[in-house]
Amino acid sequence: MQEAAELNFVPAQFEVGRALVNGVPGQLAADVPRGLELIRRAADANLPAACALMGEAYERGLPGFPADPK
Repeated sequence: MQEAAELNFVPAQFEVGRALVNGVPGQLAADVPRGLELIRRAADANLPAACALMGEAYERGLPGFPADPK
């Protein structure tokens, strides 16, 4: 799936991004900045779930996203 994300397949960008943000015990170490970047790309392509997660990232002020509770 990571290869599909790298080839700009939007749903894969979202799923790989989520996996990177959360990490997968024993399989994938968390990499929040990289995960959020992939989710941002999916949001830029108007994937609704990615747009919602980006809103949460800004609301919470996650790494690379300044907090903006408005």
